[in-house]
Amino acid sequence: MTSGVEKWKLIVDGSEVDSECLLITSLPCGNEGRITNFAGLHGAGTRAVHRVLQNEFLLSNLYRKTRSLSGWQALIPVTAKDHETPLSVGEPTVVPIEGVDFDEVQNSIRVSMVFER
Repeated sequence: MTSGVEKWKLIVDGSEVDSECLLITSLPCGNEGRITNFAGLHGAGTRAVHRVLQNEFLLSNLYRKTRSLSGWQALIPVTAKDHETPLSVGEPTVVPIEGVDFDEVQNSIRVSMVFER
């Protein structure tokens, strides 16, 4: 008998990531804005956000790796006590989001939106 709960899988460069992690996705929005999404593989990965935001060395390294990229994802390994409790974060692996015309995507989204007053 199955529980009906589907296990999530994270695939990076064709390989399944089976350890805890935090995934940050950052996309341009408007002239100078950005949409940034934080997601963990489990609760511990999501709860590790504060460890990333409080780590000046990690943030400056992440900035150095991403400052020239329009869109990117960073996979940050998380050492966890269990599925809910992060203990530490590791070095981010940055993957550029390439082959996307972000201006064209924004324009097509705006055209599809309906605004009511």
